[in-house]
Amino acid sequence: MKRAKPVPAEERRNTIIAAGLKLSIRIGYNIITRDEVARWAKISSPLISRYFDSMKHLRFAVMNAAIEREVVEVIAQGIILADPQTMKIPEATKQKVLSHFKTLL
Repeated sequence: MKRAKPVPAEERRNTIIAAGLKLSIRIGYNIITRDEVARWAKISSPLISRYFDSMKHLRFAVMNAAIEREVVEVIAQGIILADPQTMKIPEATKQKVLSHFKTLL
């Protein structure tokens, strides 16, 4: 039986963060769980623990990615929850988030 080629650590980490972003948009940044992220990333829950030793660290990485990629749905959740990372974002990004939601009203 042929073994699967190992996935590079950075690629695996990015896959986990991407799954966390998608879930954050769908169900909420503050309520994602390790098991849900694992399911979306198509990996085991213990493997997530290898890359992120706590949900706090995983959520930190997810919010950083949201800010870098300007994922307004996740950034808005961070602003509402007074997430420390979102308190440091540039005013222009905050305005972009606000204008996105104003168009929905």
